[in-house]
Amino acid sequence: MQLFSLDSLDPWWSKVQLETPQCVYFLGYPDDGYEARCDGRAYVEDFVLEGAQGSRAAAQHDHQDTLNMIP
Repeated sequence: MQLFSLDSLDPWWSKVQLETPQCVYFLGYPDDGYEARCDGRAYVEDFVLEGAQGSRAAAQHDHQDTLNMIP
């Protein structure tokens, strides 16, 4: 009998993708998916104020080895 999933041990992240400059940020550690989505929207607002364009946020629940990706 399995009492919990190992996936539940993975942290939540606020994933923010920007078109300009082109990059992806994984910002953590929110307590749950709701907080991750709220935090993500706040990060997007900050990036837009700093001149970023084409930004979007999502909640992600998994293991991340890379926290910033710049193609």
